[in-house]
Amino acid sequence: MDIAQSKEVITHNVKQAVDLLTQQYSEWVAHVKAGDGLLYELLEGCLEFHNFLVSKDDYQVAFKGLCLFNWHRSTPLVVLVAKQVFGSRNKQVYDYIKALNAALAKGVGANGGIGMAQWLKENGGISGVVKANGNVSKAQIEREFRIHVAYNAAKFGLKDRLGSFICKEMAAGIVNASQDVVILATVDRKTGEFTPMLLCEDLGIRRTLWEMRGDAIMATPEYHRAKDTYLSDLAKKNAKTAAEVMNAFKKVPSAKKVQEQLDVISKVCEPA
Repeated sequence: MDIAQSKEVITHNVKQAVDLLTQQYSEWVAHVKAGDGLLYELLEGCLEFHNFLVSKDDYQVAFKGLCLFNWHRSTPLVVLVAKQVFGSRNKQVYDYIKALNAALAKGVGANGGIGMAQWLKENGGISGVVKANGNVSKAQIEREFRIHVAYNAAKFGLKDRLGSFICKEMAAGIVNASQDVVILATVDRKTGEFTPMLLCEDLGIRRTLWEMRGDAIMATPEYHRAKDTYLSDLAKKNAKTAAEVMNAFKKVPSAKKVQEQLDVISKVCEPA
């Protein structure tokens, strides 16, 4: 009698096959994530190298002399950097260029801010960044403004009533170097004791809460009193952004080795 066709044996065999496929999928996901991480680090290097090149015309001239593929005088520098690194015939290079342009537009990595690798992780990767910057709706713009207001509450004369506390153990639980987190806690209404249960770094949740905070601030009399002055100051600040970012670009640490190498080459090439 062939027991291999029994319900129990068939169920066991099917379960083993499903478990194996699930394990293979998990391994594949881990492999993809590791690959994405390396790609994000490489794009961060491209951004820093681009920012180094724009610091001096001589560096741009030297770099363009290395680009052996076809390009025009009007070709943006970021396009040349991407094609030189990833290959001019690489079909993915245009998505990389879009991601780099989006990072440049937002000042990613400037003034000691978040680096491009982390920025990509927090914004849905390359496809998320390309999609977000390719079709920005009016609703998205308004949402970004509410979040901006939330971050700048103090400039409207509003102060947090909850204060702050120090907890190195909780800080050690932050995995992604996030500058803000969500804490889920239970509370004893009689004693006033709060017990943290979860530390959340999910970007979507964090942005939703910042937007709620912005909505609340924009409904206050303090906001309406200070709004005109703040928006006027913001316009002036935006006019100076390009110069400020340029100064920050000159301080990019990872570009120093390239600069040193170019300096050595220039000395060698100097006439005796």
